[in-house]
Amino acid sequence: MPHPERGMFFTQRPDWTLLKEKYKREKKELPEFSDGIEIFRNAVEYFQ
Repeated sequence: MPHPERGMFFTQRPDWTLLKEKYKREKKELPEFSDGIEIFRNAVEYFQ
């Protein structure tokens, strides 16, 4: 099972350089976080 903390930030993705170029060409802003952060946000929200 993959570890979600390994992919919390956008630059921790294995394909982040490719996506960076794609966003640049589409004139989109780079996200700060990646998909892995959602698991932690969900856990924090659950316990609040």
